[in-house]
Amino acid sequence: MMAPEPQNSALLEVIYRACLRARFLGDRREEMSRELQESALSEIHDLMEAVHNIPLFLTRYEDWDEDHFRMFLDHYDSNWSAVSGISLRAVYEDALAAPQGR
Repeated sequence: MMAPEPQNSALLEVIYRACLRARFLGDRREEMSRELQESALSEIHDLMEAVHNIPLFLTRYEDWDEDHFRMFLDHYDSNWSAVSGISLRAVYEDALAAPQGR
C-alpha cells in the first residue's frame, strides 16, 4: 500500500531537504579544513540514517512505524540542527500540517 497524504508529501519533503543539505556540504568540501570535512561526513551519515527508509515507507506503508521514524529525525536534530539550521522533525511536522495541494 502506498503512503497516503499528507504522509506522502511530508516524507518527500524530508528527503528533499536532507538531499539539499548533503549537496551543500559536498559543494563546500574544498573550502573546509580536514576537521570540518570529517564533521561534514558525520553529518551526511546522520542525514542518510534519518532518511534511508523513506522509499520503503512510501511504497510499503503498512510497515510504517512513525514513532521509530521520528526517533531517527530527532537523532539528526539533536546532533546537527544547531549547525545546519534545519530540523528534520520540524520539516516533517510542518509538511504534515500544511494544507494539501499547496
